[in-house]
Amino acid sequence: MYGRGARAGGAAITVVAFARRNPGHRVGVSVSKEHGPAVRRNKIKRILREAFRLERPSLPGRFDLILIPRPSPEKFALEDVRRDLRELVAKIAAGKGRRRRGRR
Repeated sequence: MYGRGARAGGAAITVVAFARRNPGHRVGVSVSKEHGPAVRRNKIKRILREAFRLERPSLPGRFDLILIPRPSPEKFALEDVRRDLRELVAKIAAGKGRRRRGRR
């Protein structure tokens, strides 16, 4: 399923976007076990959802978004995620996101 969407990557996150017919955005998060124990993964999920909540009104287009954090040994900062989210969704809305070729 990830292969059908437009993808853009930043320093803190990767965004996979699927166009919607209805107005607005929806979000999903995907945090793998390589990010550490459940407590750390849950904290990262909360940060990703909060970044989306704060940036949602200013995001262009109409997308279902999947947010995937990049592995990082440092703390996961809300401001970095917000910046990446704004830039990456704008990039995808402008048609500059990568598309994977799906298997047929």
